[in-house]
Amino acid sequence: MLDMALSVAARSKVRKAAQEGRAIPPDWATDAEGRPTTDAQAAMAGLMQAIGGPKGASLAVMLDLMAAGLAGAAILSDVPDTHKDAGARPDLGQMFLLIDVGQLGGLAALTERIDRAAAILGETPAVGGGPAPRLPGVRALVALHKARAEGMELPPALVASLEEAAG
Repeated sequence: MLDMALSVAARSKVRKAAQEGRAIPPDWATDAEGRPTTDAQAAMAGLMQAIGGPKGASLAVMLDLMAAGLAGAAILSDVPDTHKDAGARPDLGQMFLLIDVGQLGGLAALTERIDRAAAILGETPAVGGGPAPRLPGVRALVALHKARAEGMELPPALVASLEEAAG
């Protein structure tokens, strides 16, 4: 399973930086006029930058057209910003691609290939001080197992808002 934004950073990171009055890296977003910005507040009125430049932007548009277009949902900038208008109807579309591997090479063959891919990635060193390559979802699964075994720490503000919501 892969669930990710095709932007350089998630919009939630920009929103958090804006709330905290922090700057963002210049490659994360543009302002309302399309200029790169480090001002998180200005970025909230602009656009997120796509991974991989123009090719990444084309991939993001293509996936949006598939998911929203096939679902009959709002497309591209027609999706309302529910953070600006809490009452707005998101009109989001979702795309799920299901493949019956039994009709192709079979589950055992696929499992063997995925295990080989994981081994190749596991043997691949990190580049330029960044994280080592890994299969999608591995980091989330590690975090899930750790949280189940050790529990997890929540920010005090989140705990307070949850307690308030629970009454």
